[in-house]
Amino acid sequence: MSTTPKWTLTAPGVLKQTSPDVAVNDDDITAVSHAQSQAPLRRARLCVHLNDDVQLQQMIISLNGDSYIRPHKHSAKPESYQMIRGKAALVLFDDCGTITKTVHLAPYGEGGNFFFRLSSEVYHSLVLLSPEVVFCETTLGPFHRDTTHFAPWAPEPNTPDCTAYMRAMKDFVTDKL
Repeated sequence: MSTTPKWTLTAPGVLKQTSPDVAVNDDDITAVSHAQSQAPLRRARLCVHLNDDVQLQQMIISLNGDSYIRPHKHSAKPESYQMIRGKAALVLFDDCGTITKTVHLAPYGEGGNFFFRLSSEVYHSLVLLSPEVVFCETTLGPFHRDTTHFAPWAPEPNTPDCTAYMRAMKDFVTDKL
């Protein structure tokens, strides 16, 4: 039995694997939840992929229920979400900021969609519906920050407008439940 740590904290809220083959268990979900509670943005991820340059990027992500995911889209990068813990709504927008679709997400057996693949290049965000949400996100690499485009009509995080915007999105989503 190895005593080598499975994960290395490389930045606040970012845990990276220490070997090429990784199994994720309950203790790992606890580790990412703990990292999330300690991170300034109250979000954390276990990077299951070896580095930012590999083609397949997989992360176990933990978000505090009050987290704001600014609407954004990616250039030619599909992504998928597989729920592990908690409930959320994936919200899709047109280019002007009008909500075009909501997809309710929940772990298998809890009455929602436990998996969703987003293949189109549309603005999207997650509205969190529980105190914590944990999911596996898969996308294509390599990772480059400039392939993520934030919606110009959505407020910046940690601004006065952000709180009201989050509340309006949550109200819209919960009215659709």
